[in-house]
Amino acid sequence: GVMKPVLTGVVMAVAMAGCAMVTGGDAKTLPDLALCAQHGATYRVPAFSGGAKAYRDEIVRRNLLSEKEWRAIDQRGIFIGMSLCAMYAEFGRPYRENRTVTANGGQIQHVYREIGAIHAVYIYTTNGTVTAWQD
Repeated sequence: GVMKPVLTGVVMAVAMAGCAMVTGGDAKTLPDLALCAQHGATYRVPAFSGGAKAYRDEIVRRNLLSEKEWRAIDQRGIFIGMSLCAMYAEFGRPYRENRTVTANGGQIQHVYREIGAIHAVYIYTTNGTVTAWQD
């Protein structure tokens, strides 16, 4: 799998949009996806570094992400086959999620937008795994 860097300015937007608790004190009690989303909302914001470390430590303790996923996150990348939790740990929760259901199953389109920009990035998942993106 080839990793592709995406979403240069989106992370700050996500971090500023919905990050109520940034100390990481809630890390041990959050469900898996919420924990990954909190990591994604905090880890690139210096003021939230303590919370981000607590979230990352708890993600590692639970063994939620692979080494390949951590490398992608650290390099600001994404790859086909990345888990939904890793995607959230990288980018936070999306601005919007659109579901498509067909006879063959379903797909979710995760929409990430940059503040003040029309440009959006779309990441597609099927059964909790990244299957495509469009930027």
